[in-house]
Amino acid sequence: MIHPPPSVPWQVTGNHWLCLPCIHPVDASIHLAGVVHAGSRGAIEFAGNPSYLEGGGPPLIALTIEIDGEPKRIGADGMVWERELSWLPTFSCT
Repeated sequence: MIHPPPSVPWQVTGNHWLCLPCIHPVDASIHLAGVVHAGSRGAIEFAGNPSYLEGGGPPLIALTIEIDGEPKRIGADGMVWERELSWLPTFSCT
């Protein structure tokens, strides 16, 4: 079965053991993570919710910071994405 491209332009990264195919471009939240588990002799995926592919629902991991005791949402004023070494997604935001 061929699936259409996702509606969210996900940032993607991974290596031989870990895959992060759904890093949200707006706030860098991670909606899906996949790992290779030698004991299970296979791959395991963890998602924040069943509608992860559309970016809906709560993410698996959300990045927040605290400034003077007040939580701040990462990416609230926008993010700029770049790639280090052509594969590692990095971002900057205010």
